[in-house]
Amino acid sequence: MEQDQEKSVERSSSGRNKWIVPLVIAVIVIAAGCALFFLWKSKEMKEDGGGKIGYDTDAVVMTDEDELQKLVDEMNKNEGEISLEYKNIATSKNGTDFDCHIVNSAKNKYDMYIGLYTDVQYTEELYLSKLMKPGSGIKNFQCAKKLEPGSYEVVLVYTFVENDHETIHTQTNVAYTLNVAE
Repeated sequence: MEQDQEKSVERSSSGRNKWIVPLVIAVIVIAAGCALFFLWKSKEMKEDGGGKIGYDTDAVVMTDEDELQKLVDEMNKNEGEISLEYKNIATSKNGTDFDCHIVNSAKNKYDMYIGLYTDVQYTEELYLSKLMKPGSGIKNFQCAKKLEPGSYEVVLVYTFVENDHETIHTQTNVAYTLNVAE
């Protein structure tokens, strides 16, 4: 009987050994896989800057304000600078006829037109101009809707067009105030 117990003990310990070796190998393979994954991820993060904004390789260090202004002027000459020239308030005594100062700056290269809207979704058009050449502008306009006395915050949309007058070159919105006297 003692022999049977010894054999049973031997069998159970050899059965454990059969599982320990594959378990150790599996742990080593998993650890190696994790190490390779982390090495791969860290290399990827270094290549893309770790998700951070990187430096522009074409950037030039500028310390002299005159040199910086020359660079900006050169860029604007090549790109075509757009200048906005206006007083941000138009006034009216009757709610329809407004005095204003809106100019297509002589510095611009493109013809433009303007639109006045009640909101940024352009829900209601209050005024739409004809084309203005660079150096020309308007001193007054007639609103499409009679406004009651008060102050109105509206959107002034500048639209610059290419020479064909059909292609929009650029468009920009600015806040604008319409004041109607009481």
